[in-house]
Amino acid sequence: MKSTFLICFLLSAGFLWGQGFLESGNNSLEGVAEGSIAFSDVNGDSYPDLLITGKNLSLEPVTKLYLNDSTGQFTEVSGTPFDAVCFSSVAFADVNGDNFPDLLITGRNQSFEHIAKLYMNDGTGQFSEVMGTPFEGIIEGAVAFSDVNGDTYPDLLLTGGNQFGQPVAKLYVNNGTGQFTENTNAPFVGVYFSSVAFADINHDTYPDVLITGQNSSSNPVMKLYTNNGTGNFTEMQGTSFGGIVKGSVAFSDVNGDTHTDLIFSGNNSEKVTELYTNDGLGHFTRMSGMPFEGVFESSIAVADVNGDDRKDLLISGSNSSINPVTKLYLSDSTGQFSEVWGTPFEDVSVSAVAFADINKDFLPDLIITGRNSSHIPITKLYVNDGTVSIKDHHQEIGKIHLYPNPVKNGKVKLNLNNIQSQSVQISLLDINGKEILQQQQGIIPGQQELSLDLPTLVNGMYFVQVEAGENRKVLRMLVD
Repeated sequence: MKSTFLICFLLSAGFLWGQGFLESGNNSLEGVAEGSIAFSDVNGDSYPDLLITGKNLSLEPVTKLYLNDSTGQFTEVSGTPFDAVCFSSVAFADVNGDNFPDLLITGRNQSFEHIAKLYMNDGTGQFSEVMGTPFEGIIEGAVAFSDVNGDTYPDLLLTGGNQFGQPVAKLYVNNGTGQFTENTNAPFVGVYFSSVAFADINHDTYPDVLITGQNSSSNPVMKLYTNNGTGNFTEMQGTSFGGIVKGSVAFSDVNGDTHTDLIFSGNNSEKVTELYTNDGLGHFTRMSGMPFEGVFESSIAVADVNGDDRKDLLISGSNSSINPVTKLYLSDSTGQFSEVWGTPFEDVSVSAVAFADINKDFLPDLIITGRNSSHIPITKLYVNDGTVSIKDHHQEIGKIHLYPNPVKNGKVKLNLNNIQSQSVQISLLDINGKEILQQQQGIIPGQQELSLDLPTLVNGMYFVQVEAGENRKVLRMLVD
């Protein structure tokens, strides 16, 4: 009865159960990878709308805008003027002072051109391209808006690989009407496979900037530049960061001391996810003993997911075994993190993730894009129910991947990463919850692979249920 009830619940319309998050039943979002995502209220109804870019299942570039109906359900806007792009980065900002979020899109379009295009919003979510911008087209890059010179207008930093394969990092200053001019004196190192972030690291009220990526000598770099308040930047010497490529960076005060700390993930000589705390003067110290899994081809996002006024962390990407992962870590008041087990998030690499309160319940919801463990590009939305917590890890089952899926030859493997030695019961169930086979297997801590020999099955949907004590996970399986 438990199995039948569980399957009926999983198949119910709308949501799938998870630790604090529910997977939305909104199936209109196209799956993408190697792209970028951003939330913004583009039509003035106070609900965050969604833009996604990347490469879809057919390996075609896409750029799609979805409007939020106020309940967290999204509908695609047809007829947008945007170039479809992959290897992309996007950002919203009100560049012309009309209080409507405008949009910058970079990446490789359908004609294999490297682009950087600005689109103005008329306030209803209708966009038109701005012609004659000075921006250099880039791919595999990162873009960010910030008022670097104190005139209240958002300026633009653009990094990535240009049409000639050269890494660039360019700063463009906004005159307040959305007209931009390149600051050719900016000292930034050119990078691709890059990530950037602005933050006031030294409490002088001016946005400083961190730039990471691969430079012209193919070396990973991470450089911090301080701003003097007029938009003139100076590289900060003596930082202890190692360079990263194909990573993600974020600033956040994780320990409540009002200083912006730094979290980053990426690849140097190994896959890393690291936290550096700030002393308030812009000097950073690496925090050892953090539980984060190292990832590259990654994305990270920071938000208070459980309403305790502490910033929590989500990471996604490829780990040291080149397997996709998506993990959530809760922070305590001292900046110590603990992994949340039992989340419903799909593991992804070449990913993009973002938090936003999509349904106005004052809880940050989550969108995830990337390639899953079957190498399929996905876009999934997870609604936060406010119950995220750290559970007792006793007998907790680690993350499980089932492959190949669909199954074709009567054999299926379970790849899992477990936290302790224990015995598990593996059951195969049909669509009605009837048990077809059952077997017991012992598992050990760490990454491992289990094999399951299947009987002859008719084509269709089945479920593989893995149980350890009172804990269980159910995976959908297709027989083709």
